[in-house]
Amino acid sequence: MEGASAAATPAETKPAAPSGVRLGGGSPAAAPAAPSAMRTGDASAGTFGVAYTVGRERPITLTLNRAEYSVLPVRTGDELAIPLASEKLLVVHVTLKNPNSEEIVVSGGVLTFVTLGPEGSTSERQDWLISEKTGEYLDTTLGPNKTLDAFAVITLPAKGGIDKLVVGGDGGSSVEIGIGPSVKPLPAVAADPSDRSGHSALAEVPVPMDATCQLGIFNVLVEKAQYSANPILKQSPGKGAQFLAAALIIMNATPREQPIHWGSFAFSLKLADGREVSWNEELLLSNKDELIDQTLGPGKQLRARIFFEVPAGAEADVLRAREGKEGREYLVKLEVAK
Repeated sequence: MEGASAAATPAETKPAAPSGVRLGGGSPAAAPAAPSAMRTGDASAGTFGVAYTVGRERPITLTLNRAEYSVLPVRTGDELAIPLASEKLLVVHVTLKNPNSEEIVVSGGVLTFVTLGPEGSTSERQDWLISEKTGEYLDTTLGPNKTLDAFAVITLPAKGGIDKLVVGGDGGSSVEIGIGPSVKPLPAVAADPSDRSGHSALAEVPVPMDATCQLGIFNVLVEKAQYSANPILKQSPGKGAQFLAAALIIMNATPREQPIHWGSFAFSLKLADGREVSWNEELLLSNKDELIDQTLGPGKQLRARIFFEVPAGAEADVLRAREGKEGREYLVKLEVAK
């Protein structure tokens, strides 16, 4: 998304607010360069709580409150920002204040956010802030000396952290803030153990069976796993085989109605001996042999089943679950009912 030019009013050129589900971000290599025409301030590491003013014609003061890395989807207005397996999100929380004697417009392009990496790499520029209070994209006015709390979501590569956050205002003014060491690390379960900083994200996240997997559009919980020799969809397991059936609770995590069917997910099963079993791409209702092909409303959930044919006597170990070819994969450690 491109920001508004400094010479025009925000109402004329502000970028259109995104809508729907946003998967991943743009290529960091192709991102716009950080603004540098005028720097109104610099900061070293650990500068949360310090106020900075950017902008020439319409200055605005911001205070960084906190920042954290995340691999989980983040609700941004009427969309859901979903990091791919090769990505993570940086969520920056700020307080804005109007230092002018008259009200100002706070909307897309009024402030821009770009990160600088250790080797000079830049992130995709983010032009929009989201209200902490309403969860909607900011498109409002702010009176003299009034404040409001907001956050920005920036897509970054999964590996490595940032050094600085560059916040730009109108007229090419900007401030570089060295927040890198102060960004809250990823939760241990999602952090790559080879990076002691906790700033690198795993593409495959191991979780226990009672954990909800926030895949992106849908949240999935494995409610139960058990072996069965009974027919499913009028099919019996082959000779010397049995079915491993997993009962799922699936919830639509987005703010919009979503289609749900076998193509919504990618599952596979790993056995204790290391063998992989492909999914048959059958997504069933939990209580009858009926394929799921419907829509699911925002926040609504349904119970479903998937099943695999496995050798008799084999031990099911891990259920792999993700959305799409590039989604982050969750490795669910199964506890199979006896």
